[in-house]
Amino acid sequence: MSEEAVAAVVNEYLQALTSGHFEAIFPLLEPGVRWRHHGEHPLAGSYDDRDAVIGMFARLQALAGKSVRIAVTAPPRIEGSTAEIDLEAASVMDGEARHSQGTQTLRMRNGRISAVTFRPSDSTVAAAEALPAPAG
Repeated sequence: MSEEAVAAVVNEYLQALTSGHFEAIFPLLEPGVRWRHHGEHPLAGSYDDRDAVIGMFARLQALAGKSVRIAVTAPPRIEGSTAEIDLEAASVMDGEARHSQGTQTLRMRNGRISAVTFRPSDSTVAAAEALPAPAG
């Protein structure tokens, strides 16, 4: 894919992601997309095809509803058919505010996203570890 084609897919993906129109992401994914979400988030895990990714977004909606806010914190870095995107996300799940930051790496092939990997930033992990334990 040309850099322009990769940038176009990335821009369309980010528009859908940051506006909360997650269903607009699904046509951008290869049927066999491999999505990895690292960390301690309730959605952390491996999703091995488009149907599994759709299920992950359905679970996000069930857990957080309209409270999900995702923002891009730096311009995407595109190299070849790979893009790295710094993101931060906020939501309310089970009445608890959640915040995370990290880098999402997209790999593309034939005009679609073939792999997504999210890795939380060290500051997010450090902030989570610094939180006091719940009383109880």
